[in-house]
Amino acid sequence: MAEDAPIAKTVNVILEYAVKSRASDIHIEPRETIVQVRYRVDGVLKETMTLPKPILAAVVSRIKILANLKIDEHRVPQDGRFKFAIGQTQVALRVSTLPIMDGEKVVMRILTSQPEP
Repeated sequence: MAEDAPIAKTVNVILEYAVKSRASDIHIEPRETIVQVRYRVDGVLKETMTLPKPILAAVVSRIKILANLKIDEHRVPQDGRFKFAIGQTQVALRVSTLPIMDGEKVVMRILTSQPEP
């Protein structure tokens, strides 16, 4: 699915599924051959999906653009935040990127989930 869909749509699916699953965190972690996406639901990290390794850089860049981070910086940790809407619900996220051996790890904390006024 992720190979056929544009990267923006893939990121939107990850975010929407996290909110619908009542997750508090989203972890996008590169492994040796895949990218693992895990959600923290009720204090427990649950593996929800895997993505092909070649799209990792594009997914991380898309998230960095949304969070207004430097997309060309891969060697230092970065922090940012952004908001997005799912239907009538406004969701705020805090984003952290961290360089690791297999690429860049992204952790997003879902801060608020409230209807738009």
